Amino acid sequence: MKSLVTNWGGTARLSGALLWLVVALLGSPVQAFAQADGEVLTNQGVLDMVSSKLNRDIVVAKVTSTSNAFDVTVNGVVNLTESKLHQEIIRAMIVSAGDEKRAVQAKRQEAMTNQAVIYLVVSKVARPVILSMIQNNEPLFDVSANGLVQLSQAKVHSEIIRAMVARAGLAAQ
Repeated sequence: MKSLVTNWGGTARLSGALLWLVVALLGSPVQAFAQADGEVLTNQGVLDMVSSKLNRDIVVAKVTSTSNAFDVTVNGVVNLTESKLHQEIIRAMIVSAGDEKRAVQAKRQEAMTNQAVIYLVVSKVARPVILSMIQNNEPLFDVSANGLVQLSQAKVHSEIIRAMVARAGLAAQ
């Protein structure tokens, strides 16, 4: 019978069959995160993981697989940005907060307005994060000629304005 552990160059290694068995029994890291008993992840928990120098991919996997009570309001996202949290993590938090299976509170995201977008821009929130906010929140944009002029004067990037117009159009249908 072939041994499950073989000696190779002075170090022990698992045979392929045993390795596959271990992976099958334990599942993926994402599944393991999801099984954390009753854990509810918050903004502070994410900031703690990042400040401990945990790999960004691991933080994103945790964010997308764990029940959460994230504050992804406009002010919450500005605070995360000011805390130097990477935009990929913030975007994952926005999407996860909108997932009814993961979010523990019924309503946590707010309606997006022109003023909210301008505040995000002035607060130097990354463009991809602003676009995620537009896509994952109820749009209450003023896309009239006057509203568009105000956005332009506030130096809102044209890509963001296009996303606002598109989202407002979808909401009207």
